[in-house]
Amino acid sequence: ARSFARNLRDWRAGNYAPFAQTGERLALWNNNQRLFETARTRFRYVGQAVQVLKLTDNEEIQNLFKVAEERFAVAERLNREAQDGLREGLGHDESLGRIKTSLQALSETYEAFFALSESVQKILPRQ
Repeated sequence: ARSFARNLRDWRAGNYAPFAQTGERLALWNNNQRLFETARTRFRYVGQAVQVLKLTDNEEIQNLFKVAEERFAVAERLNREAQDGLREGLGHDESLGRIKTSLQALSETYEAFFALSESVQKILPRQ
């Protein structure tokens, strides 16, 4: 019985645990795709709002929009790299690190969205 238990424990540590960790990281990455899709939609709406409100000539708005665009491009690139790491079977820490880095970049994108929003609110007349 002890030999069986030891063999089972060794099997779990060598086979099941790594597989389960990969599944957990894949599920985490997959769930994050909703966050990226929401940001993608928000970015599109922000761009449309800037055009509709005729704020494209404002240098500050242009600069802030460019910053948001650049940050979102970085976030999407890092998200693809996280996906590639999962496909390549990177180790737990490295693939989890890539996922975290992509989410941090997405957070920085939202910081740029908020700065842009604050700038637009300063320009538009209050009603």
